[in-house]
Amino acid sequence: MEKNDKVYIKLQKHLNNQAVGFPATKSGVEIKILKHIFTHEEAEIGSFLSYKFETLKIIFGRVGHLVGSPEELKKILDRIQKKGGIESKRKKGRFGKLMLKGKLFLDAFRTGQTHLLKP
Repeated sequence: MEKNDKVYIKLQKHLNNQAVGFPATKSGVEIKILKHIFTHEEAEIGSFLSYKFETLKIIFGRVGHLVGSPEELKKILDRIQKKGGIESKRKKGRFGKLMLKGKLFLDAFRTGQTHLLKP
């Protein structure tokens, strides 16, 4: 395990506690998947996201110590969303997180279909 992996392990455990799960494997492929989708900063923020769609204000209340402003948080969440790491409901100004997609990412790595993942 690399020193930098702790934040990804925290995110993997957080995702695994969600309805669909995101289990650890002996090979550690789940960490490679998360590194492919999330930067270190994004993974830190991801570990505070709920499985529910929430407003930016609610999310900022939990991660304000990690980012300087709600505007900065919105940019980060938009970046994660563009890479397929979270879902968002733009009309209602709500953001969600990697939940149902977790199994799809894991299956992509297990089957060698990583080209299907968004860069």
